[in-house]
Amino acid sequence: MRKRAPFVPVGLILLLLLALGSGASAQVPPPGSSSDPSAHPGELRLPPEIAPSTTPDRDPPKSEGKRMTPLSSGGWQEIKRETFEGVFPNAGWTVRDANPSDGLEYFWDDDDCRPHSGFWAAWPANGGLHGYDPCVDPHYRPNMNSWMIYGPFDASDARAVEVSFWLWRQIETNNDRAWFVFSNDGEHFYGWWWDGTAGWEEKRFDLTPYLAGDASVWVGWVFQSNGTTQYEGPWVDDILIRKYVAGEVTVQGSLFYFDRNNNRVPARFTKVYLYDRDLGGSDDLLGTTVTDANGFFQFPARPNWDEDDPDPDPSNRRLDLYVVWETDVNDSASARRRLTNFGGQAYRWQRGPQTNVQDGILDFSRDIGVEDNQLPAMWIFQDLRRAWEYVRNTTGVDPGSVTARWENGQNCYPSWPFCGSYFNGGVGGPYIFIAHNSAISGDTVVHETGHHYMWNATGWWLWWDVGCYNHSLFSQEDVNCAWSEGWADFLPLVVNGDPCYDFGRGPCGAGGSAFENLETRDRDDLPPLFPWGDAVEGRVAGALYDLFDNANEDFDSATFGVAPIANIVFQAPHEDRFSAFWNSWKDSGQNRHHAVRAIWQNTIDYDTPPRFEPPLPDRTVLQGFGWENAIGLWAYSADEESNDWELDWQIVYVSDWRCGVTIDAGDYVDIHPQAGWLGSCDVTIRASDSLETANDTVRVNVVPVRAKVFLPLVLKNNP
Repeated sequence: MRKRAPFVPVGLILLLLLALGSGASAQVPPPGSSSDPSAHPGELRLPPEIAPSTTPDRDPPKSEGKRMTPLSSGGWQEIKRETFEGVFPNAGWTVRDANPSDGLEYFWDDDDCRPHSGFWAAWPANGGLHGYDPCVDPHYRPNMNSWMIYGPFDASDARAVEVSFWLWRQIETNNDRAWFVFSNDGEHFYGWWWDGTAGWEEKRFDLTPYLAGDASVWVGWVFQSNGTTQYEGPWVDDILIRKYVAGEVTVQGSLFYFDRNNNRVPARFTKVYLYDRDLGGSDDLLGTTVTDANGFFQFPARPNWDEDDPDPDPSNRRLDLYVVWETDVNDSASARRRLTNFGGQAYRWQRGPQTNVQDGILDFSRDIGVEDNQLPAMWIFQDLRRAWEYVRNTTGVDPGSVTARWENGQNCYPSWPFCGSYFNGGVGGPYIFIAHNSAISGDTVVHETGHHYMWNATGWWLWWDVGCYNHSLFSQEDVNCAWSEGWADFLPLVVNGDPCYDFGRGPCGAGGSAFENLETRDRDDLPPLFPWGDAVEGRVAGALYDLFDNANEDFDSATFGVAPIANIVFQAPHEDRFSAFWNSWKDSGQNRHHAVRAIWQNTIDYDTPPRFEPPLPDRTVLQGFGWENAIGLWAYSADEESNDWELDWQIVYVSDWRCGVTIDAGDYVDIHPQAGWLGSCDVTIRASDSLETANDTVRVNVVPVRAKVFLPLVLKNNP
């Protein structure tokens, strides 16, 4: 029986076949051995010059048969399921006779003589101008070259391509052949062939190595015969062409840890690695990212497909994922922040693996708990970030990289002559070592970081000063050590937000730990317990802190913030003592008056006393007359650290009060003698910069009007 197919214009078919024959993709090598022992590999070429045609199908419509059960589910997508129960050829199919030289035309078409399932199957000579009914004449013709091609179809997104079909055959051995083929260009076809006799057999081919990733591919069935004996030939039924398209998986999560106060807080700006676990340990790194300020991270969505998984079932080749967090991050293009053990390995925490993960959002979150002996590593690592972030955000200066080393239970670094935390800018450096018993102190971590930052900016390190390795906040040192250590003592105060340097958890001795509150250390402290001056690191640190803070007390009236301080430390010229810092401060254009007061508060005396320059002039007035603004004190006073308006003047001595000398609010000397009084007086005026003073004496003469000798002078000075 024949069924009628819709007429397809020959011109359209010509265009299709020209497209098939003109493909220009790369040649594909012949396929290797098949799991089917009866299949033989080979190559065919479809002559592009042979124009195909179709013949209107003369068969009546067929009833629906049973449907083929899908081979699998999940990521498989059907490209074509052909049971030949409907109209054939339908969309995507091309049939043609590749041997027109005999003047005969035979096409593959469907017939109801020998179905595998349902009622219909395809036979290679049932269609075409000379096609015939195999139920009437069950023999193929000599010299046949009949093609049935499906395509092109898109396999660019395919991770696997599979074709299955059922084949029945009765073919002359060693002479005639039934082929299953594939192509990347529509002209060169590769595949497998069969001859001999066999009942219905399922054939299944994995075409992944040949077709996956290609946007235009074809598959086909071909029958070729010679001029000798003819049998019934091949029947094909229940074709399934499908591809496995990987879904997407998005890995995200959060990392938290318990801080020194046992609070659960986010592990900010920590490196995150995403791995796919493979057999044998050669795991694949799929991506890196960094946790944000909330400890959250997310990797871009990626195909859920394991490229090197050997499992032949694509459904079992989804990713086997795990996440690793690491204490090694580039905070900027010029700042790498690392915490390692003595062997130079960064600390890591892992979550997973989860095997053969499902598509969608996959959460990898973790807490680093108090039972984890690597927990102090996260404390230190977060201290390093907090210090870098504070300096960068408040000054606009990137302080650069820091490498820190710590190991659980280790208070002494191998081969280092001193135990305890330290900075090394010499051989093997730069790095900071945090002793285990100092890991509880965030101030100690930031202190050593301050040394590293100073070294980054200046290359200056007190390697030669052994005494600088054995010091305390209020030990008498030298000016070099006091400057280096004082800066490093100051930095944790501003980074960690309180005026106490804590040797334990803090702040300010919380938990009973030792601490030093630099706001309470001032000029009331008496040596030798609390020595004075810029050779004491605690005094340097306190001076820097009073320059910074807005909690002013006693002489301290400075509120400059950290930026002008850090900018001097990190920029040339590079200071090696606090006095050099003070000179750079004065050169920077910052206010000196309030700055020198903050320094004075911390027992460091850099103040220059004010002076009268030139000396104050004497003044003469007429009896009964006064003289407003007789002397402008700004014009006769000078101070190295203070502007004129920051000085203060007062009269500290008058030899005769009747001369009526006062200083008004505008810092002018006014003279208003008592009525009727004549004579002279000496007036001592004191200038003060609030720390130190200078005195000068003025003589005031009050003369009668009749004393003409004085009149020109009085008129000149009192217009």
